Amino acid sequence: MILTNIYADGLQVRIASLRSMFNKTKSCLPNSETHDPLFRITCNGTPVDYVDPLMKRRAPTSGDVISLVSGKAIVATAQLSSAYDMSKTGNYLIQYDMPT
Repeated sequence: MILTNIYADGLQVRIASLRSMFNKTKSCLPNSETHDPLFRITCNGTPVDYVDPLMKRRAPTSGDVISLVSGKAIVATAQLSSAYDMSKTGNYLIQYDMPT
């Protein structure tokens, strides 16, 4: 997923399942406070640093997993400017990098 021309405080991400079943832990999905480098961001072709602290997580339990059937989607809004150094003016390329 590549997003461009974003002029807002929050970035809305739509995640859809193309397979019959999709299971990911909730920590793989962005929320209002991103605590993992879930995005690859460049500014004018230069990688943008992730500046938020990295969180160590316990092993996921069944309550931490989100199932998504084919054709359904999850929509989340993330505040990227607090997690990434987006202080430079330029053209940003933002790509969601879902952990495997």
